Amino acid sequence: MSSIISRMRCAVLGAGLAGTDLLYKLNRSVHLDARWMIDIHPTAAGLAQAREFGLRTVAGTLADALPQLIEDRVRLVFDASGGARHPEHAQQLEQAGIRVIDLTPAANGPLCMPAANLEQVLRTAPRSICLVGGGAQAVVPLLRAMTNIQQLAYGEVAVTAPANTCGPACLGNVDEMTHHTARAMERVGGARQGKAILLFSPGQPQPLRASLRCLTEDLVEETALFTAVNATVSRLQRELPGYRLARAPRFQARQVDLEVEIEGLGDSLPPYAANLDLLSLAALRCGEALAGARS
Repeated sequence: MSSIISRMRCAVLGAGLAGTDLLYKLNRSVHLDARWMIDIHPTAAGLAQAREFGLRTVAGTLADALPQLIEDRVRLVFDASGGARHPEHAQQLEQAGIRVIDLTPAANGPLCMPAANLEQVLRTAPRSICLVGGGAQAVVPLLRAMTNIQQLAYGEVAVTAPANTCGPACLGNVDEMTHHTARAMERVGGARQGKAILLFSPGQPQPLRASLRCLTEDLVEETALFTAVNATVSRLQRELPGYRLARAPRFQARQVDLEVEIEGLGDSLPPYAANLDLLSLAALRCGEALAGARS
């Protein structure tokens, strides 16, 4: 029996911070074969990095690159361009029979936080999967773990990330990212009502922090929630060892307070850029799951 692994051919659309960080993850994958990177800016640093990794590059739009992707039998595109352009990209890729994983906050397709609902999303055989952003990837699995124990009436998160980890496309979509993070807290995390606050600090870069406050409908089941939270943290640490509780969870009557501090892998940016790692690792996990699900 042959031991050769057939890898799914893929492309990255967008050579900004998120797309470039994703390249490093894809370069280590045994299930995905990253072959193309596309960006409208010919001098984008990500295109140069892609060429160093041996990828072919296109300085143009998705429409410019699509004939080459089809000819090369690309089956998956990671869209790390911008939320405003994603609906058009998704339509073009669907017509070409190419699946898309959306790293923008466009929310075109099912919301997926792999540590919380990957198997559920895959069962729907989606053509497009939306990851929302690093903030959602950081906190929604914790919410999901708690709602598996008892119903949460409310969840509120404040995420603080260094400003230099958010490129122009990210800064232009903060409102959309905030909105869809709150929706992910409800639809995937299970909170009846969610609220998100995303902050980008211009000062000395510090590790990403997420402060989460939840209100339960009944009195807190402290022991069960503590166990569920710690199990989720341990699971997330398998892919991102720098994910940790900043302090022990605090329980009081119907209130739960959590704070996580996250350091990234330091691939394309220093470890304080964990919001990029959370997003690109989620994209990688979804892509590898799609590759493994092929018939």
